[in-house]
Amino acid sequence: MIPIDPKNELDASLLNRLELVVRHVLKEINKVGIDTYRPNEAGNKAEEFVRLALEENSFRLHKLSQSAGYPDLLIFDDAERPTYLEVKTFNIKTMNSTLRSFFISPPKKKSKIEFDARHLLVAFQLERKNAKFYAEKASLYSKPL
Repeated sequence: MIPIDPKNELDASLLNRLELVVRHVLKEINKVGIDTYRPNEAGNKAEEFVRLALEENSFRLHKLSQSAGYPDLLIFDDAERPTYLEVKTFNIKTMNSTLRSFFISPPKKKSKIEFDARHLLVAFQLERKNAKFYAEKASLYSKPL
């Protein structure tokens, strides 16, 4: 895992561009809402919003070997540096509960992680309104383990 250094020009650019992507996704989610019964299923749909916004903002996406499990996305910035993204959704009402919202387990076959890279988490706080989920806010996290 390569830590993000906000003082590094390339990392600062990556974070700024991703912040624009996340702000765009917030707007897009709130235009139409996420139509699903369960909050955890909204994560898969939020991931599609993120994928589209990344492509629209000139990030190169690389298809991962499998869809399930960590991480959700692999992107390359303008300098062709890899970054893994995990997209999560949560409901503020369960944020401090003991329910698990993020879990990593060793892969049974092949790891989806192929590169030394930055690892970021994009989290969307969702609220149900009129049978759909809408994004109240979003956060972009990077923390070395």
